[in-house]
Amino acid sequence: MINFLKYLTIISCFVTPLLAKQDTRPLIISIPKCGTHLLQKCIQLIIKDKELCSYAHARYSPDKISIINNRKSFFIIRDPRDQLISFIYHVIIRINVYKDNPEMREKLKSFWQYENLSFSEKISHLIDRGAPYYDIYRSSAEESQKSYLEWQQSLLKIKNHQNNPQIKYQLQSFMDYKNPTGNTTHGINQFYSEYLGWQKVPGICNIKFENLVGPKGGGTLEKQLAEIKKIAHHLGKHLSDKEIKEVAKNLFGESNTFRKGKIGSWKKHFNDDHKNHFKRLAGSLLINLGYEKDFNW
Repeated sequence: MINFLKYLTIISCFVTPLLAKQDTRPLIISIPKCGTHLLQKCIQLIIKDKELCSYAHARYSPDKISIINNRKSFFIIRDPRDQLISFIYHVIIRINVYKDNPEMREKLKSFWQYENLSFSEKISHLIDRGAPYYDIYRSSAEESQKSYLEWQQSLLKIKNHQNNPQIKYQLQSFMDYKNPTGNTTHGINQFYSEYLGWQKVPGICNIKFENLVGPKGGGTLEKQLAEIKKIAHHLGKHLSDKEIKEVAKNLFGESNTFRKGKIGSWKKHFNDDHKNHFKRLAGSLLINLGYEKDFNW
């Protein structure tokens, strides 16, 4: 009898996954700080279900394509310069939230290398290295929003952190990137490019943050409405013009990790050295993505 029960247990380990219901929720694949939650909120407004969406910060590789598994999937990009600035604020906020939490400090230990750097130094560091690697999969809205209150409370604490000397080293650091083996590569260009393979995967709907954010974020209403319509069409939803405008009306702000969501924030933080450094390492990336026509910016 005992052997029979062991046999059933072993068999169930193989059979149960096969019998499990296929995950049909929409899936967002994104680079960290490129508008994941903006797109997630848009999808939720379209399908009218706050739980029915998941996302993954996953670098592209052929073996990861299986996460799509016939799901309605999206890939969103953002100007790498704005992504860089957004990531720096994300790091600063996380450091403030978890500075007295040893467990979270250990989980996010790669963030603490930026703690004593000025904002300008942070820019340089990130241009050189790209963001610390982390692949994340959030399977539910509950998971993705569980730190939302902490995030908002921390924002209030550091409301005037733009002039905080703690912020000035993180930008140069992001630009000179080291891959997981520790080998120096081509900084933010390498970091960002390792996600871009998703753009060419069949069945992926490619979205631009700048098109989706709308006039409140420095974009245009025309592009926002077109992007919402594109997203709805990919989801198999045929919205009226009135319904599309209603989604646009309720889209901006109040999503998880939302801070400002503005296009062109990098212009307030990059000095000439940052600009030249970025052009040297990732100027072609901006041109290839359509964010610049040449190196004259």
